[in-house]
Amino acid sequence: LATLTSLSASNTGLQATISAVNPANKNPYTWQYSLGVQRQLPWAVLLEANYVGIVSRHQLRQPNVNIPDVVSAYTNQNPTSGSAPTSIASLNPYKGFTTINSNRFDSNYNYNALQLFASKRKGIVTMTLAYTFSKALGDSNGNNITLENWQNLAYNYGPLSNDRRHAFVASFVIQAPELHGKSFLMRTAAGGWQLSGVARLQSGAYYTIQQTSTIQLGTVRADYVPGVRVYNDHAGICGYLNNGSGGTCNATAKAYIQTAKNQANHYGNAPVGGVVGPGLAQLDSTLSKVFPITERVRLKAQVDMFNVLNRTNFNGLNLNASNSNFGTISSAFPPRQMQLGARILF
Repeated sequence: LATLTSLSASNTGLQATISAVNPANKNPYTWQYSLGVQRQLPWAVLLEANYVGIVSRHQLRQPNVNIPDVVSAYTNQNPTSGSAPTSIASLNPYKGFTTINSNRFDSNYNYNALQLFASKRKGIVTMTLAYTFSKALGDSNGNNITLENWQNLAYNYGPLSNDRRHAFVASFVIQAPELHGKSFLMRTAAGGWQLSGVARLQSGAYYTIQQTSTIQLGTVRADYVPGVRVYNDHAGICGYLNNGSGGTCNATAKAYIQTAKNQANHYGNAPVGGVVGPGLAQLDSTLSKVFPITERVRLKAQVDMFNVLNRTNFNGLNLNASNSNFGTISSAFPPRQMQLGARILF
């Protein structure tokens, strides 16, 4: 009940945001299964191969169920100007409420992966190698996510935001001998050094191209134009995605377009996870040595290097087809960095 504090009635006091529970909910469950094999190889190498699968059913999501249908919003445009109403709250299915977050246990996920692993734990050089080929698919990336067609789970099904199809990680440690029996100068200059590092190669994340709705439905899926190139041949010059800029990019039409107001009577057909973002390749390493000072006191000197190869790992892909910067990259992960350090151990 709204309280009147003046002679003017409140036009917002009756609008409320609530949370609800779907009475038809079912208990969520998850199946996990795996099959693996291990083999000891020569030179103290262990090889392991695993298949890992996960299936989750009736998982929680919390969509806003009080949003107008796209056909209703389109039909109620101003017939003269073609513009959307100033407010579309009157088109909400449940009048008097703004947002209704419905706790619904009807979301589904699955994960399937081939995992290969090899390790060498003995000798001057020790290392591990790991490669994963996987798929993570589902119809919702999180609890509080509402897409414009929230009632159609199949429409929202595709690669999840944490899906990385290929991932390779290698670690190594090279321990130089102490050179016992050699001269003090030789032991100090060349003996006992340790070089370690971690290398990571992985494919990019899966993104869905969106747009700002022309009929006030927020951020919705864009439309995909079949037969038009999606990725640019020279991403650094033209942007990562084809945005129809022409010129040296030699593209006259966007692969993804914003739906015009007079055609906004449907949900966008851009596929979920239809764009694979930039991948990541990085090598980090550490060079260290312990220098004895006394029997109980030692000095450890260390050099840390991040992104040793100084590779540019792009980030910040603009995914809004209605934005003038659509398809461009706005940032990158840090370049090569180095730091020196020393510690006294006693």
